[in-house]
Amino acid sequence: MAGNADCVADDVAATDGNAVFQSITNPPSTFADLDIFHMSVPKSRVIHFVTDTYRPHSIKETERQQRGSSTCYKIGGLKTRVPRDWKGFLRNSDNKTELTNIILNEWQSDQYVKHLRDQKLFFVNACYCYCLSTEDGRTTNSQEIPELFSTQEEADKLHCLFETQKLSSDANIAVRSKDTDVLVLLIAYAMQIPISKQVIL
Repeated sequence: MAGNADCVADDVAATDGNAVFQSITNPPSTFADLDIFHMSVPKSRVIHFVTDTYRPHSIKETERQQRGSSTCYKIGGLKTRVPRDWKGFLRNSDNKTELTNIILNEWQSDQYVKHLRDQKLFFVNACYCYCLSTEDGRTTNSQEIPELFSTQEEADKLHCLFETQKLSSDANIAVRSKDTDVLVLLIAYAMQIPISKQVIL
């Protein structure tokens, strides 16, 4: 379901972070070389990088357990070596949470401000959401967005609804995901999206 639509400056892009993780077939030697930003962040002015929230005893957690799990891997920092079995690493929910944490910490640093340019980046980490931006091009601002705090395991539709309240009538929202669950949820909530807005899958 990956969308390939080109986004103009006023458009919004929502990227499924977990789908990006799964798409990596030849990971580098260390997490410092794992360039998730350039793999997943398009040129749109507003980007939502949405990762899954893992709730114990949920239906999705049961499905994940049925697919098998792996040992917990502690990421001590960016110089930590990436596990050779990347797919096995991703089968553990705690590992994906660790990975999301380290990516957020990296993107919040002033070293990443040059990548933000004039973009506004919403980053979902567990049930929290942060907006990363810069005003001076030298420092990164990281602000919590309580309206986007959620315990939903698939929060993509929440972010689409959030943006439709602010977009101009001719704007597009591009959703990039290979997860069928995202498609089903967007269809289910389609009636809540104003007809003048377009959601491109």
